[in-house]
Amino acid sequence: MAKQESRQMYEDEAEHRGNYFFDIYEGRKTASPWYLKWYDQKHIDRKDWIQIRLDKMLDKDKIFCDVGCSSGYFPVTNASKVKKAIGVDISEEYLRYARRNAERRDINNCEFVQGIIGDMEIGQKVDVILFTQVLEHIKDDKEALIGLKDVTDTLIVTVPGMKPWAEKARLKIWPDTDPSGHYRNYFFHEFKKLLEDTGWNVQEIQEISKGKMSFNWIIGAVCTR
Repeated sequence: MAKQESRQMYEDEAEHRGNYFFDIYEGRKTASPWYLKWYDQKHIDRKDWIQIRLDKMLDKDKIFCDVGCSSGYFPVTNASKVKKAIGVDISEEYLRYARRNAERRDINNCEFVQGIIGDMEIGQKVDVILFTQVLEHIKDDKEALIGLKDVTDTLIVTVPGMKPWAEKARLKIWPDTDPSGHYRNYFFHEFKKLLEDTGWNVQEIQEISKGKMSFNWIIGAVCTR
């Protein structure tokens, strides 16, 4: 998928979803119809898993960056803990929501930048990068993970996990990207190996929000250089 096509896809998504993640994370309203409540809950579980780890890592001496920040939930809600919070997203529409969320909370140490891996004008190395539900949207995931080592020593990353039979079926229907822009979903052991092969030391890796009957869930990892 070409960069311009990719950007337009996420601009369209942002126009449709708006402040989706802020809404479900803060419980202000239900973002999905009743038959997709499992989808909301999966991402609430992801948010809680991430936040527990950020609470342990962040302090007033740290610079925190969320790459693929959407409407800015993690930079905005963690800005008070750090010296500076940065949100990066390919979609300017999402960033408009993010800036508005920061302004409404009178946050002045939050910066939002339009960009992608390999083209992020953040101008500095950061202490902790959050990279949640983004890697599956990038064609060369190995290059992306290697590139992140240039800007941080600590990475929190989450990706969609899927049973092999379900991923095989998905690829038959959508051999390139699916309607959500996913090039792939991940399997637990293969994802751990990918992280290690790209030079990351995996401190923790876990399947998040995985029900017994689920074919699709989230894998989260904490890595250091």
